[in-house]
Amino acid sequence: MNGERDPRLAAVNALGEQERRRAYSDALWDEFLSGADLSGRDAALAARLYYGVLQNRILLDAHLAQRCDLPLKKLHPRVRNVLRVGLYQILFCDRIPASAAVNEAVKETRLVGVPRAAGLVNAVLRRAAASPALERDFASETERLSVLYSHPEALVRLLAAD
Repeated sequence: MNGERDPRLAAVNALGEQERRRAYSDALWDEFLSGADLSGRDAALAARLYYGVLQNRILLDAHLAQRCDLPLKKLHPRVRNVLRVGLYQILFCDRIPASAAVNEAVKETRLVGVPRAAGLVNAVLRRAAASPALERDFASETERLSVLYSHPEALVRLLAAD
């Protein structure tokens, strides 16, 4: 938790730390933010990206799987999180142009120590920006609801049964 100054990079690093430690998101974010060197506005953006990715991970991963030639599990964890943060900006952040989200994600890929993946990040996010709709067939209504609302299928089945 070194003094991050870039809100996107702070979100990427916090997501990686949350996955690595399997920590509660709120406690980890508070700890991470206390060690970051972010202005109020940048801290707010970083928090929106961090929590937005956590809340929409299943949906974001479905989008990424549709556009990435490699299985997501084969990608370096930092690259997956850079892609998730970039895609979240493209899909949910009206005030951030898609081109800026793509360019920042490519830059972050180099900063997180995986420069060889910059081309992949660029291609996947440009495809997402050009065609942001999720185009896939779902095996069931439960799967469709799970992906669209980013809830585990087991929870969707439980809620549907209730």
